[in-house]
Amino acid sequence: MSAGVLGQISFKQESTWGTPVVPDKSLAVHFTGGIKTDQDVQLLSSLKSQLPKNYDAFVGKRTHEGEYEFDLFPDYSGWFLKGMFGSVNSALKGGESIVYEHTFAEQESKPSFTIEQALGEVVRRYAGSLAHSLKITAKAGEAVVMTVGVKAKSSASATKISPAYPTIRPFNFKDAEVKIGGTTLGQVENLELEYKNSIDLLHTLNSTNDPSFSYTGASEVSGKAELYLDATTAAEYNN
Repeated sequence: MSAGVLGQISFKQESTWGTPVVPDKSLAVHFTGGIKTDQDVQLLSSLKSQLPKNYDAFVGKRTHEGEYEFDLFPDYSGWFLKGMFGSVNSALKGGESIVYEHTFAEQESKPSFTIEQALGEVVRRYAGSLAHSLKITAKAGEAVVMTVGVKAKSSASATKISPAYPTIRPFNFKDAEVKIGGTTLGQVENLELEYKNSIDLLHTLNSTNDPSFSYTGASEVSGKAELYLDATTAAEYNN
């Protein structure tokens, strides 16, 4: 594992957005804060700075947002890719019996997850969790890291489940490569790719304090790399 204090998330895809299910897959996450609930409280009092004769308070909008950072495992991490893009097609690779090629495709409707967050002694379950941003970072000498931004519909207390962790190692820098025109560029020191699907949640009248609807905006892809400058990379830069 990469250096840092580790927590745990467990998750499972939902059949209906916001209807919680029992998580059955787990990932160790770096200590990055996770999802936090922001509770808006509205306070009312008398007008004209008079003594408050009619004082009241009520709960306004409630949001559940945050992000997770974890080492990029080949299997369970793929669920968040599916959550970001919307769909995936999986097919056996060549004549193999256990090796699959996964092709992710964008669609407007995104799958949601129930995520159980266990960071320290605090355990919460977030239903209707939607991934809205995803970043993959690869640095020479280190494990490849994925960071996922999440917005959830609701929150509830929970008892920590026994984790079912991946049984294979995460990707590391020796598994990562950058190709231009089908040719590997071996001078790259680190790489960062980020994808945003612009999902947002909507609060409406005559509903709960939590969001009532989700909608998707335009997608955005960006990236950056640092590389050793020599004749090969200079030629690619000039191109």
